[in-house]
Amino acid sequence: MLFIGFVAFYSSIAGSDAGVAHIAHLGGMLVGLVYLKGRDYLGRYQVHQQQRKRAELRKQFEIYYPELRRRIEDEKKKGPTIH
Repeated sequence: MLFIGFVAFYSSIAGSDAGVAHIAHLGGMLVGLVYLKGRDYLGRYQVHQQQRKRAELRKQFEIYYPELRRRIEDEKKKGPTIH
């Protein structure tokens, strides 16, 4: 893939093969790459946004209910209880 991209780029600079739009082929390769890899980045971005919103809500919860937050943390530290 890289070799074909290099040949297309070199051909666009050298001006060989009249009638072939090498820049258009390079653009098509770039659009294909963004299409194939873009889904991964979009998924990562959405996960990042969700984590950021949760962190903001957690901060807001700590501001309004600090004593409840401390109690929850203390319960986690105690471990499981046997009934």
